[in-house]
Amino acid sequence: MRAHARLLEQTLVSLGLSQQNTHYFDTLRVAGADPDKVRRLALERRINFRYRSDGTINIALDETTTRADVSAIGAIFADVLGRKTSAAVSDDIDGDLSAKLAPLRRLAKPVRQSMLRRALHEALQLATGQSVWFRPRQMRVFGVIPD
Repeated sequence: MRAHARLLEQTLVSLGLSQQNTHYFDTLRVAGADPDKVRRLALERRINFRYRSDGTINIALDETTTRADVSAIGAIFADVLGRKTSAAVSDDIDGDLSAKLAPLRRLAKPVRQSMLRRALHEALQLATGQSVWFRPRQMRVFGVIPD
């Protein structure tokens, strides 16, 4: 998500727009485009953004966002502004994003498992009212540790 958000930011900045969030992970706040024109064109292309009262537009990306989605969003803003996205940014969008994300994919499964173990451990402690110990790999409770 973060990589796609950064690529989208590069695309929008290359079009002359500004990204207003100082810090972000998956949501950009864009200024510099007519929100009514963006809304009309985005709805025609079945893409939904959040239109803020101050005239900025929030674009939230998630796990299902693809490079094609990033390109489609960039194309909406390019069409509204009557410009084309720069070739350098387009090449970057279609570049080796999978290779850059590969280390994160390897981490994703163990992180989820450790979160599950921690949540299970806390739930067992709450349910019994005592400290418990268990073998996470087998997910079986082996005993209650007296307080």
